[in-house]
Amino acid sequence: MNEQIFFTIKEAAQFLFPNRRGKGGELALRRLCKEGQIECLKLGSTALISRRTLLSFGVDNLSTATP
Repeated sequence: MNEQIFFTIKEAAQFLFPNRRGKGGELALRRLCKEGQIECLKLGSTALISRRTLLSFGVDNLSTATP
């Protein structure tokens, strides 16, 4: 089983802000990354958040299995 190591802002926002619908969670997460409150890796114009970072914020289930 392959486990995803890095998540995009869109993917990570679904785990960190499950109650925010639409782009609200993504915008909040982008702001936190920009302010340095959440560690993120920039790869070109794409911000990536590591599995370890998400786990440190209490995310329990990082299931990303796709059929």
